[in-house]
Amino acid sequence: MHQTFYIDIDEEITSIVEKLRKTETPEAVLVVPKRALLIQSIVNLKLLCKEADSLGLKISIVTQDKLGKMLVAKAGISVQQKIEEDDTEEVEIFSGKDEQRNGREIKKNIKTELAGEVNKSKRRLDKIGSPNYFVSKNEVDNSILPFSQSLSGLQKNESTDLISSELPPRKDSQGIASRLMPSGNEASAVKIKTVSNMDVSSPSRIKKQPIEDMWPKETPADFQEKRNKQVENFFYANTFDGKKEKEKEPEKKSGGFFKSLIIAGAVMLFGGLTYGAYRFAPKAIITISAKKEIKSADMEIAGDINLDKIDYEKMAVPAKIMEFEEEIAESFDATGSKSVSNKKARGKITIYNEFSSASQSLVATTRFLSDNQKIFRLAEGVVVPGTTKVGEEIKPGVLEAEVIADESGEGYNIGPSNFAIPGFKNSGNEKYAKIYAKSLTAMTGGGNSNETAKVVSDKDISGAKDKISLEINSLIKKKIKDSIPDKGAIMLDDAIMIDEPLYRISNSAGEITNNFEIKVNIKARALVFSGADVKKIANSVIIKAKGEGKINIDSGAVIIDYGKPGVDFKTGIIEIKMRASNIMQPEIDLEKIKKDILGKNNDELAGYMKNYPNLEKVEIEYWPPLFVNKIPLYEKRVEVILNAITP
Repeated sequence: MHQTFYIDIDEEITSIVEKLRKTETPEAVLVVPKRALLIQSIVNLKLLCKEADSLGLKISIVTQDKLGKMLVAKAGISVQQKIEEDDTEEVEIFSGKDEQRNGREIKKNIKTELAGEVNKSKRRLDKIGSPNYFVSKNEVDNSILPFSQSLSGLQKNESTDLISSELPPRKDSQGIASRLMPSGNEASAVKIKTVSNMDVSSPSRIKKQPIEDMWPKETPADFQEKRNKQVENFFYANTFDGKKEKEKEPEKKSGGFFKSLIIAGAVMLFGGLTYGAYRFAPKAIITISAKKEIKSADMEIAGDINLDKIDYEKMAVPAKIMEFEEEIAESFDATGSKSVSNKKARGKITIYNEFSSASQSLVATTRFLSDNQKIFRLAEGVVVPGTTKVGEEIKPGVLEAEVIADESGEGYNIGPSNFAIPGFKNSGNEKYAKIYAKSLTAMTGGGNSNETAKVVSDKDISGAKDKISLEINSLIKKKIKDSIPDKGAIMLDDAIMIDEPLYRISNSAGEITNNFEIKVNIKARALVFSGADVKKIANSVIIKAKGEGKINIDSGAVIIDYGKPGVDFKTGIIEIKMRASNIMQPEIDLEKIKKDILGKNNDELAGYMKNYPNLEKVEIEYWPPLFVNKIPLYEKRVEVILNAITP
């Protein structure tokens, strides 16, 4: 024989242990739903097993939870899929889903039976606790307890271990459940097996103690509050995840929603009215254009390389010396001519020294023998540099020199050729072979007839110098301006000093050649200063010199005309002579005008503006344009603007 306990999904281990302690049978069966707290923890199951062993009970668990079965078996407790059918009687109760679906119908049907059952329970407990423990029947009727609380209260009374031997048998509980079941298909039934021949009044396993120690002392108010909570908790719907949801109160929420909607609408309406009042309230914008006047002043400012900031008292600004060096090369045609009859041919050769790293001196008239055995001699003495080592490569020394044919005649007008130095033949074959020369152009000028040839004239040289001097001035100015880091710097043309150019001419006057080249090396210096610094001083002077009632409109609009400066590169000072001009406008009190014109119409405004003869034009704009023809009385709705004067 065994006793069956049905465990709630959220029932704690302490409640289950208390039930085991009160059982009168040697075996207990626990019917546990899926996802119940009991079978979710191995600790709970082991505590349950330990408590059953201490009570001498044989327990088994019936559940369909797969994970729960594994934990139950691991804890050493017998686990079953369903309850065995022997020695039990069946009682039908509602399943969780049907109870939720039909709760409202059951609530209506059991009101009358509920009061009777409560009275029965009260009569059973008349001899327990204080005489004021229970409330009156009228209070019970007024509470209208729902069905679930009655059941839970009765079940609690059935499972409570009372000392009184006058408690009636548990069949009353079964009778209530069977009477309260709806008929037909209104709810699905679950068969529950309970022990048929169980005497709950047997005191064999109950430890007797005074009733006062076992029963909690409660006032009627505490008892009523406890009942109210039980009634409230009954009507929570069991969801699939085990959480309880309270029945909605659409009336209250609906009222709160409409209240929030009304408040939001009122706020939006107020905001719209405020915006509309601001947007469409009368407004006026008055734009005033004053007569312009140009003020000019002549002044002299010093630029000093020793200053690092503007000195307004001394009217001086920082200056800087810029230095520049450039080399320019340009080729010119020879225009002179002379007879070349009985003349010796001449030309240029390139001498190579591969013999030694030491330089080799060659005196004038040193002989060079061409491939066709023509002798040419050096026009001037030269020094040929020695070899140099660049990385792993040894490079010969190279020098270009002019040679003249040993004899006159056209036979020496030879083309490009290789030359050897006969004088080194006796110094050894190595030196003779490694110091040599080559000509890249033909030798010209040799002949016996009355022929003429182009030569460089003095006029060619002077004309070339004049031309390159003109080009060099504009070139050096551009180079200096491009090299100035501050693009706002000013460089005056008269503040540039160019040193004497150094000229190098490839051919002297009288030499036979078709063209010649001039190379010029130039050095230049310039004193520069900041244009912004000069404008600041110029504006300060103009402001001091302005007439009464005039103000400067824009310090950046000042116009500067520079004169010829005085420059001293030794001291690093430049005297900047200039004329500065800027646009002036009358000084007008806009705030006074705004206050004076409040409430005036167009005619009154025109009459008022005649008091300001230095005004050129007054424009007024109303808002809204179709409904306003008068300046508002509210000062914040009126705006007076002074139109900027541009050059």
